[in-house]
Amino acid sequence: MRGQRIDERTIKYYVNTVMNARYGRDKQTRAWRKYVRFLNEQGLLSMLEMQEILERLKIRPSKKKGIAAVPTQKIMVYKQKLVENNMGWLHTLLLGGARLSHVTEMLQSWNPTETVVHSPGIIEPRLHCNKTFCRYYMGIEKGSKRCLYIYYPATTLEKTTISYTRTKDQLRRQGIEIGVYRDYATQQLERIATEHNIVHDAAKYILTRDLSITAEHYLNTRDWADKLFTLYVQWLQEQGLLLFSSNGVED
Repeated sequence: MRGQRIDERTIKYYVNTVMNARYGRDKQTRAWRKYVRFLNEQGLLSMLEMQEILERLKIRPSKKKGIAAVPTQKIMVYKQKLVENNMGWLHTLLLGGARLSHVTEMLQSWNPTETVVHSPGIIEPRLHCNKTFCRYYMGIEKGSKRCLYIYYPATTLEKTTISYTRTKDQLRRQGIEIGVYRDYATQQLERIATEHNIVHDAAKYILTRDLSITAEHYLNTRDWADKLFTLYVQWLQEQGLLLFSSNGVED
């Protein structure tokens, strides 16, 4: 999925801003961030190269408004609604923090045995599964809504013609706020990472957010992410949020 295209006038503005010393540091920093994002979107920088540049320039991540803590009970209510509407499988997938658009795209193009080049240069099948969790390589590195992997509790999936728009409308009719799942996953992954002394880049990696690491540590981050997600799935099971036990057997 591609992000919105940026016109030539906007690019000239970015370049002028970062080159003109009379602009404040914060404004220049924001311009650099957008310009580097643009280069990535145009295919002139890979995601890894972009991360290296951001690290070298020490560009601070965008400031985001704090999100209210999502209570586990709210996710439990969503689970019950989805199960009642024969959509329990979607609850399982959204627990990993993936966006609905990426989940539907994954299911539409489902090809788990296909061997592809994972970032940054590992040749493996798209799907990796163990008894606890799965991760499926998407490799969407362009645009504002990137997606490296979709992590989810271990379960069996099949290719389907699921519609993003139709599914989104169904969730709205059921009173389910889609973004709440991603917020919940973010909060719990960060909490568990802190409790188990796991670098927070592991949570960012799972959610395809900007990493603070350098290239030499990039490959190790997936191992940390796998460890973190394993602990997260085990915690979800303890809370009664899974439809399946940690070995893939339905509860």
